[in-house]
This record gives sequence, structure tokens and C-alpha cells, in this order.
Amino acid sequence: MTDLSQLSYKLFWFFAFSFLFALPQTVAQAQQEIRIAANAGPEGDAVKQLAKDYPGGAVKVIELPYDTLRQQLIAQLSQTSGNFDVVMLD
Repeated sequence: MTDLSQLSYKLFWFFAFSFLFALPQTVAQAQQEIRIAANAGPEGDAVKQLAKDYPGGAVKVIELPYDTLRQQLIAQLSQTSGNFDVVMLD
């Protein structure tokens, strides 16, 4: 793994953890569902494990193969709302 890809990987996890732990403080006590789109495989499994421990409400992890995830994201770029609140990018 190159230095740049290691940095990207670490930055992704930093932001994922930051989001999961900071959101309960920014959202009132309302129970909301957070939809996280993740690449199917080890990355998706790791996000699922984090979602189980999230205290701020329901977290739905949507695991999709990379190509399918990419196609859905491209299709949603022209829409004002999407199916995902958080997306794991490569």
C-alpha cells in the first residue's frame, strides 16, 4: 500500500469515527436513522460493527459492490436528496 493510499485509508476512518461520535451532540434527542453506504467486504463489515455501538439512534449500513455503489452515487448527483447520509469513498 502506498503512502497516499494509507493516508486516504486513515483519513476515511478518522472522519467515520468523528461523524459517528459527534453526531449525537449535534442532533437533538430525536431518534433518526443514518444511512451509510459502504463497499461490500471488509470495509462494510467494519462499518457495521461501528454502527452496532452507535448510541445516537438507528444506523442502517447499506453494503453494495463497488460498481453498483458508484453507479448509484453518480445517478444521485443531479438530485436534491439521496438515499445515503454518509458514503464511504475510495
